[in-house]
Amino acid sequence: MVRCKLLLVSVAALLGACGPAQKPTPAGAAAMKTKSNVDRSRCDEKDKRVVTGDVDRDGKPDVWKLYRGSEMTCKQVDFNHDGRVDYVAHFDAGGVPVIEEFDLDFDGKFDEVIFYQNGQVARKEFDTNHDGVPDIWKFFKDGRLVRMERDTKCAGKVDYWEEYTGGKLTSIRWADPNAKSGLAVDDNPEEADEAEAAVESKKDSRDAEKDIAKADADKAKADADKAKAAADKEAAEKAAAEKAELEKAQKSKAAKKKGKKK
Repeated sequence: MVRCKLLLVSVAALLGACGPAQKPTPAGAAAMKTKSNVDRSRCDEKDKRVVTGDVDRDGKPDVWKLYRGSEMTCKQVDFNHDGRVDYVAHFDAGGVPVIEEFDLDFDGKFDEVIFYQNGQVARKEFDTNHDGVPDIWKFFKDGRLVRMERDTKCAGKVDYWEEYTGGKLTSIRWADPNAKSGLAVDDNPEEADEAEAAVESKKDSRDAEKDIAKADADKAKADADKAKAAADKEAAEKAAAEKAELEKAQKSKAAKKKGKKK
């Protein structure tokens, strides 16, 4: 099954410095086509007071805070200082975030949107192929993941589902034209993972034993080669010494012979 690659990128912590200057916010990243009844007009600067901040002190604003009276309705941040908004937070009347939008790869399009209910994460949407349409959805209850849906072919239709209970994966379903219902189901994904892990662990153990045996054999061969080299060296030194002694004896004998002839 072809799946869209899940973008796993961490976003840097927000910096909240601000100054008195009031300038229009730059063109934000292109919004994802996501279903929501959240009032996005709170991030429209019309009838708002805009307060900017210059975090890197380069003379250009990279943080924009929108206010209606004393109430902050929106915050926007340019993380990489290219003049485009990479992060947008929409706040409700109580100052609690209701939406956060992220342009994770700084291409001018939002890749991740987080929706909140009563201050807790309710849903996350991801656009992994950067076409402006989400293809991964994660649903949360009481702050915990309960369901994930994917459009694995990025064709505009969900064809893969995961169910979670207590934070653990309990069921997987995916579109399968060969299945009777059109869906294949795995109701024990963790057991399958554990079995697969056990098989891999056993295989790894056998491989480790083979590696140890090979290492022992290599060491034994190396020791044998070292011992042979030492013996060859000793034999060569002994032969050289014997040869030197023989040559010395022959020279001495020749000298004596010469002395007798005189």
